[in-house]
Amino acid sequence: MRTKKIVILLILLVVLSAIAYLAYESKKPPERPPAGSQQAKLFPSLTADKVAEIKIKSLGSEARIARDDTGTWVVPDKGNYPADAKAVKRMLDAITTMDRGTVVSRNPEKQVLYEVDKTRGTEVTVLDKHKKELAHFFVGKAGQDFFSTNIRLAGENKVRLVRKMLSYMFKRPGGDWREKQIFTDADEKKLVKYTVVGAEGSASFEKSKAGTWSTIEPAGKELDPEDIKRAVSGLARLRISGFAEDKNKDKFELDKPKWTVTATSDDNKEYSLKICGERSKAQFFVQRVGKDTVFYTSKYQVEKLIKPYKKALGIKEKKAPKSKSISAVKKGRKRPKASRGRKTARKTKRGKSKR
Repeated sequence: MRTKKIVILLILLVVLSAIAYLAYESKKPPERPPAGSQQAKLFPSLTADKVAEIKIKSLGSEARIARDDTGTWVVPDKGNYPADAKAVKRMLDAITTMDRGTVVSRNPEKQVLYEVDKTRGTEVTVLDKHKKELAHFFVGKAGQDFFSTNIRLAGENKVRLVRKMLSYMFKRPGGDWREKQIFTDADEKKLVKYTVVGAEGSASFEKSKAGTWSTIEPAGKELDPEDIKRAVSGLARLRISGFAEDKNKDKFELDKPKWTVTATSDDNKEYSLKICGERSKAQFFVQRVGKDTVFYTSKYQVEKLIKPYKKALGIKEKKAPKSKSISAVKKGRKRPKASRGRKTARKTKRGKSKR
């Protein structure tokens, strides 16, 4: 009888161990090749020069990026405005070098879990100049290590875990892939003159061959080298907060800019920006001189651009009115008179305590 019990217990132990092992294996992340190892490409014949158009659908937004006749990447639905060239390059590099990854699921019902279904996944379609499909896949959520991403090829049920951080790469707020740097053609190192014109006057600064900046107008004014470096760099690298697409264009105040900032290169190329009306207390409308597109950027960026100008002309910052402190407000308040009922209650309490 005792031997029989031991056998039953051993069988139960084996069964429980098997269940525990299967549960562990199902939750364990799939094994992947070492980071340095080579793996077959997912799109072996695809190269960046073959790509003429990229379509991206994500969370209700739809975007299309294409090459124009000169080979420049543009956003056709936004008047062929230049696309973010660096972002497009990152996408193409990722697609053309993507490995086949590790298959983590073949179950169609689990596509939602990995966010590679048509509703949650980011759908990417890559076309050549003849509109022939070169690649078509869905980008899902990141892997457990956050350095990998779940993807699914269109028409397949296999969910693959590839060694790339793709989740952020194919997503943009509102699906807007336009370039947000205004002066992409400006070389900061070649800029040798900086001028600001405003209602209070104008100020000009110049860089010597030795690389030292000085004030030319008004003459003799001291110049903080850090202020002018930040201003010149800020203009050359200025990235806008967004595109002004308001129907009421009068508030842009394009005809009466508050300041016009110009940087000149050593080969006499000018990069001019008009700082116009206020979009809000924290933002200004801006426009590149000679271009139609209107943007908006932060007040912080604008202040950085005009700081040397303000110091040169002795324009003091307007201080915001001080708000009264809580203690000051309390001091100014009169203490409300106690009601008759409260006075009676106090007297009663005092009387009780004396007794």
